[in-house]
Amino acid sequence: MSEISRQKFIHNLLVSKTFLFLLLLLTIWVALACVKIAHKRYQMAREIDNIQKEIEQLKKDNQTLSVLINSFNNPSYLEKEAKRRLNLRKEGEEVVILPQQNIATTSMENGVSVDENNNQRIAEKNKTESKEEPNFWKWWKYFFH
Repeated sequence: MSEISRQKFIHNLLVSKTFLFLLLLLTIWVALACVKIAHKRYQMAREIDNIQKEIEQLKKDNQTLSVLINSFNNPSYLEKEAKRRLNLRKEGEEVVILPQQNIATTSMENGVSVDENNNQRIAEKNKTESKEEPNFWKWWKYFFH
């Protein structure tokens, strides 16, 4: 008899509204936990992809810098830069310096160089700009004259 009453108790318990409600809450809780885990996995996958892209970019930059370092350590490059920047020369070499002709300073218009004419034009323009009336005075004239 106790076996039948125990089975009846379990059957009543499983069919009761309280048990079904608790089972529903447990199911919702497990589902939310699964959603949180899936979201974290998604975020981690995105972060891993971004980091891998960054690693690839850094590898490319590293290769570029390695090529630059190798070219900077090349003796012919060092010699060329020493000649260009430091005006150095090898023994036995002769350096020829050609004068640069600046068209603006060497061409003449009416006895005055073009460079001086430009300076005069700029000075005249500044004078006319300084003679302009203030903005409030222009408005005053616009409304009352």
